[in-house]
Amino acid sequence: MLENSINEITVVYRDIATNKDAAVTYQNLASVQAQGRVVSSRKNYPGLWNTALASRVAAREVAAVSSLPCRVKVRVRQDAGPFKRGQVRALSWPRRGVVRMPVRILDIDEGTQTESAVVLTVVQDVSGMAAASYIQPSGSVWVEPDTKPKPVTVQRLQEASYRDLAATLGAAELAAVSPEVGYLTSIGVRPSSVAYGYTLQTRLGSEAFAEAGTADFAPTGLLITAMTATTTSIALSAGVSLDAVAIGTEALIDDELVRVVALDPVAATLTVARGCVDTVPAAHAVGTRVWFTDEYVGFDTREYLANESPQAKLLTRTSQGELNPDLATAIGLTVQRRQIRPYPPGQLRVQGAAYPPEVWTAGAALTVQWAHRDRLLQADQLIDTEQGSIGPEPGTTYTVRWYLAGSLMRTQAGIAGTSDTYTPPAGSGGKQMRVEVEAIRDGYRSWQILQHTFLYRAQLVTEAGDRLVTEAGDVLILE
Repeated sequence: MLENSINEITVVYRDIATNKDAAVTYQNLASVQAQGRVVSSRKNYPGLWNTALASRVAAREVAAVSSLPCRVKVRVRQDAGPFKRGQVRALSWPRRGVVRMPVRILDIDEGTQTESAVVLTVVQDVSGMAAASYIQPSGSVWVEPDTKPKPVTVQRLQEASYRDLAATLGAAELAAVSPEVGYLTSIGVRPSSVAYGYTLQTRLGSEAFAEAGTADFAPTGLLITAMTATTTSIALSAGVSLDAVAIGTEALIDDELVRVVALDPVAATLTVARGCVDTVPAAHAVGTRVWFTDEYVGFDTREYLANESPQAKLLTRTSQGELNPDLATAIGLTVQRRQIRPYPPGQLRVQGAAYPPEVWTAGAALTVQWAHRDRLLQADQLIDTEQGSIGPEPGTTYTVRWYLAGSLMRTQAGIAGTSDTYTPPAGSGGKQMRVEVEAIRDGYRSWQILQHTFLYRAQLVTEAGDRLVTEAGDVLILE
């Protein structure tokens, strides 16, 4: 009867901590020794979620297929019934030292008219699971996770851009959006490994918080090195869910939107295209958080008027339920009608160079150039700052401001083209200069201002245009 009977069962289950398949194996050692070999079988139980439960199931399965339970017939009174095949009863047999052993009824002999006793054929029950398993875990240091919802500690509210609306609303809905309103979006970082998303609640003033939608937690990381306005290759520390980031999607660094051009989730390195949508390239410090926002933001469809200050809470969701709203920290912002504002220009050039740290001239005028942008034509596209002119949106003009050592020196408004010039006064050499280019349309100013600060160098030249240098070969400049 033992020949070729299964004496080892491997149970495959889904580990809740890793969300991956895992396995435990249980053997009937007596059967292995009697047969002189292992006869194994594999069973899949995707509904099992931890080692302890899977081990108990494996022990039950081995007992069911490899044990040789003894069948007995017992005579009982009819009034001890009713009896059904497959029913489990407790059997006590003092002479054999058996006390309340679970047995399963295999057959029932109802007796005759003259014989009122019932004869039951029973066998020891092996279908139930033991309260504990004696499988020794093999080197696992896993600790069952705490699945209670934890508050979101890293979170952010933003006003939705025109691109957000173009990607979320239908054409008719987008066309019907009032220029006087704004919308909210939210971003959050997963507070624990068991959190799978959050519920966005919002309110205005003293209203009660109400559910506005649900969202997934955003992939994220921290800058390892600082970024200038031209940096495109970056590395991250403390990366979370970077393998979920798709190429070509949007990321947020401080208040600048960028496009993911390339990504290595293992090395946590990526290449980005700068100054997308209605933002411009800016410097970012070490430790600045990078949020990967496409498809990982909450969206509140409620319309908020300009200068209103809504609040929001992000309520973590886990298998145990949703975070108590009283434990969530409220965050807020003031609506500035971001979606109606013209996009700032792109492709900044000073004396033909992109964001130069210093500019040399021989007393000639400084020239700043830029490229048009058009929110309507760009719609839901991630156009970066280095792409050529698009548009401009009808009615757009530019205002250029030149600053010398922090003082405003010149303002030129109403520019329809893509350049402006300015000649610094004598004695400006060696001072910091800043140039700003702002887009204006229908009285609305761009969400951000394209700008750059550089060191101005006024170079001495002869009448023939030759540079003057010292005996050591150093260039002479005007201070």
